[in-house]
Amino acid sequence: MSFVGSLLVASPLMRDPNFAHRVVLVCAHDGEGALGVVVDHPTELTVADHLPDWADRVGSPGVVFLGGPVQVDVIVGIATVMDATDDCTTVIGDTCLAVER
Repeated sequence: MSFVGSLLVASPLMRDPNFAHRVVLVCAHDGEGALGVVVDHPTELTVADHLPDWADRVGSPGVVFLGGPVQVDVIVGIATVMDATDDCTTVIGDTCLAVER
């Protein structure tokens, strides 16, 4: 069973500060593991200031969201696309995952 496209809502008993009171969108899930992005932890950092190449593509609120403790040197974006490409991993419908290293 794949959970791609599902939202995981942290249990009120979750003690890990990276995931407590968070909602995670599952973007990839297979026998090797899972990848998700936290969708409810905005920061005050603007996309335009920190990812200028993405600035003209970002929607409101235009800020960077803080994710979990894994691969902190990687930036993951969720985007609605007209046509999926090899650089885009479909999550659900026309929503794709983009990764910047």
